[in-house]
Amino acid sequence: MNIIEKVKEFLEELDTKGFYKYVGIFTGILAILTIFMIYRFYSNVDFYNRNIRTLNNDREEVQELLEKAAAVKQQKKDVNEMLEADPNFKIAGYFKDILAQLNLESKQISSTVTTQERGEQDYNESILTAKFGDMNMKELSELLNVLEQNKRVYTKELEIQKTRKSPRAIEVQLTIATLQPRTG
Repeated sequence: MNIIEKVKEFLEELDTKGFYKYVGIFTGILAILTIFMIYRFYSNVDFYNRNIRTLNNDREEVQELLEKAAAVKQQKKDVNEMLEADPNFKIAGYFKDILAQLNLESKQISSTVTTQERGEQDYNESILTAKFGDMNMKELSELLNVLEQNKRVYTKELEIQKTRKSPRAIEVQLTIATLQPRTG
């Protein structure tokens, strides 16, 4: 109470000019504090909005990664089931059967089978490269269609060149592959 009385006495002793001077100083200080508080409020709002946007972007990236991981896990499960369904699958024998079925054995010039390690720990990749001569586009499309029907085999590379012998014939180099479970 003593402080309030001292302030009251101080104000009563002031003349009009001094009173307005102190009221102006008080109002100025109050305005500066208000402006500072408004500035701090909006700078904090901007800071937190930027953090929210960053967190939302990170959350979306994590969600995409989780979806991709789930898809990869499902694909790996499907591949394992496919490999377990026919553990003795040989790409060379399968390809030979397809050529016999389509009457293309005479068109085949050469074929080689190689095995390559994949980055994954569980699989090796068996790659068959075959060269054909004097084929036509109908025979090639039938061969590719039959290969596409088997999910176990996939086409890696296809090169088509026009032959010099016949204007309607093509030379084809086809590379197909399949996954094999890694043993030992």
